[in-house]
Amino acid sequence: MSLITDTVFEKLPLRFTRPYCTFNRRRLAHEKKKMEIRLTEIEIKLTQMEDLLESLNLTVYRQQEQISSLLQQQHLLNQQLQQIDLPERRESEHETPPHY
Repeated sequence: MSLITDTVFEKLPLRFTRPYCTFNRRRLAHEKKKMEIRLTEIEIKLTQMEDLLESLNLTVYRQQEQISSLLQQQHLLNQQLQQIDLPERRESEHETPPHY
């Protein structure tokens, strides 16, 4: 104990000092137990959040792979479309439709 509390306790009768100390010890033990429980709960939440983060990272990675694959397919399809010889549209616009 500090010097100030020692001198205060020396002046008090013994019947006042012991219950006070016992009460403080109990209260401190109770507070310690509460803090341990709280710390355990925080550790559990942290572990759950780490698992969730890992799962989300894997999901984002897979989605990025799918996006890359789709972009590559789109690029190939665009190339194939450009290689196909299509009649020009302007000629067909000036022609009369067959039903006239």
